[in-house]
Amino acid sequence: MRTILNIHGYGGSAHNSAYTALRSLDCHVISPQLDYAAESPVQTLETLRNIVKEGEVDALAGTSFGGFFAALLCTEFRLPAMLVNPCLLPFDVLPRIGYPQPIQPLMALFGRLAAWNSSLVHCIIGGADEVIGDHAFTKRLLNHAALQIVPDGKHSGATLPLPSFFQTALTETAELHPMQVQIASRRESEAIIAAGTFPRNTAVISFYDPAARQIDKAYTHMDYSRVCDHVFYCELDDLDLDVLERRGVSYKAYFPEADDLAKFILTAHAQGMDILCQCEYGQSRSAGCAAAILEYFYHTGISVFADYKRYPNQVVYHKVLDALERNENGGT
Repeated sequence: MRTILNIHGYGGSAHNSAYTALRSLDCHVISPQLDYAAESPVQTLETLRNIVKEGEVDALAGTSFGGFFAALLCTEFRLPAMLVNPCLLPFDVLPRIGYPQPIQPLMALFGRLAAWNSSLVHCIIGGADEVIGDHAFTKRLLNHAALQIVPDGKHSGATLPLPSFFQTALTETAELHPMQVQIASRRESEAIIAAGTFPRNTAVISFYDPAARQIDKAYTHMDYSRVCDHVFYCELDDLDLDVLERRGVSYKAYFPEADDLAKFILTAHAQGMDILCQCEYGQSRSAGCAAAILEYFYHTGISVFADYKRYPNQVVYHKVLDALERNENGGT
């Protein structure tokens, strides 16, 4: 689950339209209520900088005056920014709507935008914005890259298709930052959890042996409930193709959960999450699954097969890869 810092506009609410849209996309949203009239812009920026440094923020969302601060933070921290009718010339616009603070600090902060990277920015503006106007400066600054104009949209985010805008922006941002795919044994995962260092924003695929193979009747899968809400548990024998034949199990019948697992993987990727693949020894089933994920998204699955510490289960590899390709466009 991605963590988004949402910055509302002048006179706005922390629970604005952007907040609602991001929550609908299953994002973790940090949305402070800011008092722009009482605080200087320098104080406001420092408050937001501390949130970024302490909150492990993945991306920024800013509406109107909040878009100005999102742009500043994007420039400083190189974080993706999603701007909604951004007020990038606040020293020009805000005095007209009653802003009581001096504008000189805003002009000084504005100079920092000279260093921003527009490739990190997605922006949506209303073509009928009654507060900012035609957003001519925003259009020049972005050079129309990743800029969506809604002809009848007004200044309020409620008049814009924010859920689809944010979904597109988050998906394209995820492509700029490749998903990290890790492999772990049961013992390694237990140690990470015990140390309190389980990686944030990570989904888990946990393979475990069928109960019938266990002498210990208390054996079960690992419990990730304290550290992760996105876990796919898979009870699966570690069998290669030749063993399947000897046991009379067909390739088609083995690993029937592959399609459900593929959907889980595709959802995690769309949400910008990393993935941890874990099995008993971190060598076979988890390695085969990780190789399939890397091959499907980045064509780098060979890196797992080349790792002398791993012995990727090739049946798991092909079943997961085939399922990902089938389910890419909702196929069965």
